[in-house]
Amino acid sequence: MELFSCSYYNILNPSCSDHSPIEVFWEVLTFVFGEPQAGNSIVDFYKKLDKLKDITKSKHCAPADSLSVSYSNLQEKQWACFLQLEADPLTPL
Repeated sequence: MELFSCSYYNILNPSCSDHSPIEVFWEVLTFVFGEPQAGNSIVDFYKKLDKLKDITKSKHCAPADSLSVSYSNLQEKQWACFLQLEADPLTPL
């Protein structure tokens, strides 16, 4: 994650399909390219790609480093539990 610090991801409900992100992208893709062609086909294609980029960038995504931070916090909590168990193994946490 440190190598690709500008990467983004979405955390979906665990009951969602693995293909849910592509379904969201597919919806945007069909919306943009479903519009009728206007004028020169190359210019129209360029404008549609530009619109696709704008819509995709406007989607709210969590930055990749938030996963790393959450993972570090979880490791710290796990270590604290481990130390507490080591100190007094018979006392419930």
